[in-house]
Amino acid sequence: MIGQWLDSIPAIYISGQVKQETTIAACPELHLRQLGDQEINIVDIVRPVTKYALMVREPKAIHYHLSKAMYLATHGRPGPVWLDIPLDVQSAMIDENTLQQYDPNEDEISFNTNLLVSRLKRLYKN
Repeated sequence: MIGQWLDSIPAIYISGQVKQETTIAACPELHLRQLGDQEINIVDIVRPVTKYALMVREPKAIHYHLSKAMYLATHGRPGPVWLDIPLDVQSAMIDENTLQQYDPNEDEISFNTNLLVSRLKRLYKN
């Protein structure tokens, strides 16, 4: 994954996770590993080398996050993205008509081209 980050190679990683109620985020005071749970906070581990890393917490948001991950992996400077999906989200029954939709305009990068050109000209004059 670090190679994909450095070389701008788009990739989508999807990991499974324990139920949300037994994640470290839900029970920070417990030492889950001592209880035999195999949960790890993978999102915090991969965030520095991904364009987008998120645990999907709401079943109706799965389409939104998958679409956003696909878009971000392949637009701008391409790179890896990671979605972590807890077991209760994976197994949830959902009505496809109620899924949240993603609009790429949310992540569109806009900048003032004239301002950029003027600053570049000023930079190269010095």
